[in-house]
Amino acid sequence: MDDCKEPKGKQTKEWLKYGITALFSVLALIFSVIALCTSEDANVISKEAKDLTETATVITAEVQWNDLLSRYNEVDDQIRQWEESKGLKRNGPEIENTNQLDQYIKVLSRPRSKHKPTAEIIRLYHRRLGIYESLKNVAKQYEPVKDRLQRIDFTLPNPPRRPRRSRGIGGMGMGIGMN
Repeated sequence: MDDCKEPKGKQTKEWLKYGITALFSVLALIFSVIALCTSEDANVISKEAKDLTETATVITAEVQWNDLLSRYNEVDDQIRQWEESKGLKRNGPEIENTNQLDQYIKVLSRPRSKHKPTAEIIRLYHRRLGIYESLKNVAKQYEPVKDRLQRIDFTLPNPPRRPRRSRGIGGMGMGIGMN
């Protein structure tokens, strides 16, 4: 559990960077040709450029969304495994920001706590929250063109939550720390 695999996001980022560079190169070429054409030819080329740009937007959105979602699910799964190994259930309040997360980690890290997270688990908690924020930002960014991105489901995963101890004998569960 302590050796966490790096997400496969680096390759995707390189392809995304390459794709965007290629797109801008093609657009620059198209606009150069438009400048040399007649107005009728320019209208056809302009429409093709618009279609290319729209296609590139869809591809960029899809790659970006799927990469972030995959990374979120990978990190979330590692955290879930740790939480389950400590007898914790995800039924606490949503973690909305880094301050709340830090307070929660402080509670988990108390000297006599049976749920003390390792440095790796703390890093994973922070990474998950950061990726979730990125997912929210991407969904918001593409909201104006959502009708053209119908094949992409911008449904956010469940937000990060503070887990609580599982219910013990007689149903007397104990929350950890803050409510």
